[in-house]
Amino acid sequence: MFCPKCRTEYVEGVGVCADCGVALVPEQSGEPTPEYVEFVKILGTFNTGDIAFLKSIFDEEDITYYFLGEHFNYVYPLVQPSLLMVRKDQADRADHGIRK
Repeated sequence: MFCPKCRTEYVEGVGVCADCGVALVPEQSGEPTPEYVEFVKILGTFNTGDIAFLKSIFDEEDITYYFLGEHFNYVYPLVQPSLLMVRKDQADRADHGIRK
């Protein structure tokens, strides 16, 4: 038995996916279609303290993000800022959280 959503395999006799809550199917269908997610830039910073603070806020609010170039902050001289990238559909919520 397989979950059609997360594709987890279950033993015979289980009827519902424990993670997704959907009914299991006897066989998996073809390869799953990857979800396309668009990200937008919210801000840029050279400050590692800003990065740590924003990560804690967005983790708490369950906002999907990443910092583009985060580890370049350890290189001297600083060439470019780390860019906070957030899912486009969560950008308004993220921007509001920053400006509180």
